Amino acid sequence: MTQGREVEQQRQQVLEQAGRCVRCAYCLPHCPTYRLLQSEADSPRGRIALARRLAATGSGENSLSAPLERCLGCGACEAACPSGVGYRALLHGARALLAAEQPPLRRGWRQLRLLALSAAPYHPLLVALLRRSWPLLRHLLRRLQPPLAALAPPRLTPLPSLPAPDAAATGARVALFTGCLARLVDGAALTAAVRLLTALGCQVAMPAQQRCCGAMHAHSGERSSTLQAANREAFAGFDALLYLASGCGSELQSQKLGLPVVEISDYLSRHPKLAQLPLRPLAQRIRLHTPCSQKAPFGDPQAPWRLLAQIPQLELLALEESDHCCGGAGLYLLEQPHLAARLVAAPRAAIQRDPPAAVVTSNLGCALHLRAALAPLGVPVLHPVELLAQQLIGPEDGFSPLSPPSTYGAINERSA
Repeated sequence: MTQGREVEQQRQQVLEQAGRCVRCAYCLPHCPTYRLLQSEADSPRGRIALARRLAATGSGENSLSAPLERCLGCGACEAACPSGVGYRALLHGARALLAAEQPPLRRGWRQLRLLALSAAPYHPLLVALLRRSWPLLRHLLRRLQPPLAALAPPRLTPLPSLPAPDAAATGARVALFTGCLARLVDGAALTAAVRLLTALGCQVAMPAQQRCCGAMHAHSGERSSTLQAANREAFAGFDALLYLASGCGSELQSQKLGLPVVEISDYLSRHPKLAQLPLRPLAQRIRLHTPCSQKAPFGDPQAPWRLLAQIPQLELLALEESDHCCGGAGLYLLEQPHLAARLVAAPRAAIQRDPPAAVVTSNLGCALHLRAALAPLGVPVLHPVELLAQQLIGPEDGFSPLSPPSTYGAINERSA
């Protein structure tokens, strides 16, 4: 498909979805950026009008591009729309049209940044170099980009070790999607997932050929067909593909990978042996943050509730301020840091008023954003599988050798 045909396809997609909008305004109260900015251009129906104009005229002047770039892509408006506007498809199409019109230098810089974020974590030499230079890089970030430095974890985490293959095992053969940035900063959650899946008798693999899901590319208006093809080949032959980050899952679910693609909390919560796992009680109050991508058509917002309900004595409460996006939406943290900071202020204020033992969330972008916001309050942010794996009774002192103690220390100290 030539670039001209791709542009025309995106143009028709935008016009088709924009034509369904009847400007009823049902979407306005559901839009996080409209609530903040009170600007029609930064409302869903305003952006739909701008996208229609962009598709009709081919002009991507700043008055059109800025509001479209400020959109979170959270999908709250799409869920509320009585006319069935496919807003996220429209947004991706509009951003693709904008990307096609960008000056070569600007588009090249964006593509280079996407390549660095999505490809570098899969190259062992680059990862080794990054690990060695991480303290220096964090120091430079603190000097040059303090908001970005707040998102950077103190250390990079390793990928989990997998148990040796068991030829006699009869459990499901599942592949674990590691994600790109998660390979560097979310090793604790991946380790917890491996431990729980292994305890349930699953045969777990993390195919080395897997690549980024392409969500960051889609949000930026770029294509990622090569990534999709690589993942289709990497995950062939497994019973299911399991993902931890709901943002990755929304993109993976939209691709034709040839096997069931299931969110880890959903898979574990429906496993027939889950109730047999020996779990220690946790008499603590935990707040559950529900990411926007967990509420999307492909997600199940009840899955983390079902999973964590297995922990005896746990008091699990909703972080009500997560009804609206926290601002941790993919590259939004980098491209719109000031708006992202304003969006996370509400959940931070709620936590400050009534601090729980921890906050749990199912999306890495949300976790990084919330961790930075809640760090001064001393409230840890975990993935639901981390919390469950912490309570799983292991062979010796209650922890499997796969579980990194530093990850769970904050909760254990509060539980003592």
